[in-house]
Amino acid sequence: MPKEYKTEILTIMFVDVAGYTRTTTFLDRDRFNTFHDVFDRLSLPIFKEYSGNVVNKIGDAFLVTFRSSTDALLCATELQKTFLEERKKDRLTPKIKIAIHAGEVMIRNNDIYGDAVNATSRIEDAAKPGQIIFSETVFATMNKNEIIYKHLGIRKFKGLRAPIRLFRVNSLKKGNSISTVPNIRPYCRHKRRVSNCFIFLLILSLLIILGGVLWYLDSELTHFIF
Repeated sequence: MPKEYKTEILTIMFVDVAGYTRTTTFLDRDRFNTFHDVFDRLSLPIFKEYSGNVVNKIGDAFLVTFRSSTDALLCATELQKTFLEERKKDRLTPKIKIAIHAGEVMIRNNDIYGDAVNATSRIEDAAKPGQIIFSETVFATMNKNEIIYKHLGIRKFKGLRAPIRLFRVNSLKKGNSISTVPNIRPYCRHKRRVSNCFIFLLILSLLIILGGVLWYLDSELTHFIF
């Protein structure tokens, strides 16, 4: 009997409307429908442009998969940019937050399951409106020449077996130009700066001690002679 499922390594994205309940509570039916129409109209063409596969829409959130981590991040950045620009024209445009993770998923009946999906959902809870948060597995496989990012540290999530190291997208590199957002490189550079500072202070301390010893010996020798 053939298997009814298969497994693949995919990059997973959750695109969620921030403050959905608060935003839609006081909308009448027509405006509520318009709100969702705008969400769909802005999102779907961008998913397609970056080869994203829309698995499903769960209420106010899209679940999308990609075969490229870089495409997922570029897609997420384009989404945030588009929604921000549209919101300047129409205040009913949703604010969104995006989480991206990569791992093995089980594909069954055109839906996806597994720890990677659960982890993406948890990461999405940590994102704020306008943010794109992604995991270390995405960081490991993305093209780092195209994304400007910031390391956020390790975070423990309820229901997950292990903590996850998180990063946030700051901006994009376009061609040979870099956006005005500071290019904050990985935490290892910070560690190198701390290490270099420690070595400098250690050498300075040794020189001070050596100087003190030489001064003491010189004074003792002078006292002995006279």
